[in-house]
Amino acid sequence: MVLRLSLILVAMTLFGSRSAGAQQVTKQDVPGALNFTRLETTVACGGATKPEAVPEIKKLGFASIINLRLPTEAGADVDAEAAAAKTADIRFYNIPFNGQQPDPAVADKFLDTITAPGNEPAYIHCAAGNRAAAMWMIKRLVVDHWDADRATQEAKALGMTSPVLQKFAVDTRSRTSDSSPPRRTRRTPRFEPLIGVLPPRPQCPQWWRGSTSVATDDSRQLLHTAFDR
Repeated sequence: MVLRLSLILVAMTLFGSRSAGAQQVTKQDVPGALNFTRLETTVACGGATKPEAVPEIKKLGFASIINLRLPTEAGADVDAEAAAAKTADIRFYNIPFNGQQPDPAVADKFLDTITAPGNEPAYIHCAAGNRAAAMWMIKRLVVDHWDADRATQEAKALGMTSPVLQKFAVDTRSRTSDSSPPRRTRRTPRFEPLIGVLPPRPQCPQWWRGSTSVATDDSRQLLHTAFDR
């Protein structure tokens, strides 16, 4: 009994460590990409990314790049990065996101992009990684239905540092859940008793009811005549 219990505990420990490892956040050195932080097999968040880093991102297995930088930011060469993505044959999206004045419409556009077929795994980046991790937190809350504490912990590991963006992510979940249409509930059909529900029995026409006895007498007379013959 003790041996069996020990084997169960070992198996649970191994399974737990493997599950934790599947969601492990790791720092990775990618030339030309600042603060490249990867959530294994799922997503990576980073800061300023030069066009020369795009081919390496493609080699790492990412299906798309989502750039959250404003075109007016210093050093944000969005057009050059888009051209490099086209050359490397990797999907590229620029969704300008102002971290000082976060716009709910931008969060909606990001969710539409990250959940589109073929866009994951995605590399999301801004200037330092803060906005990128906050956007990924929104995805965890709205799409994956994570609780706020779990999503916040992962987002901070990926580079989120702003309390303003953390609150914005939580508010986005509340906003989307409040605006979603209510679920339709299936009603159980009600069965009425048959008594009093069925239509009334059809009545014979008046002319038929009045001639029944005559018709019967005529029929009998015809039968007697046939047998007499």
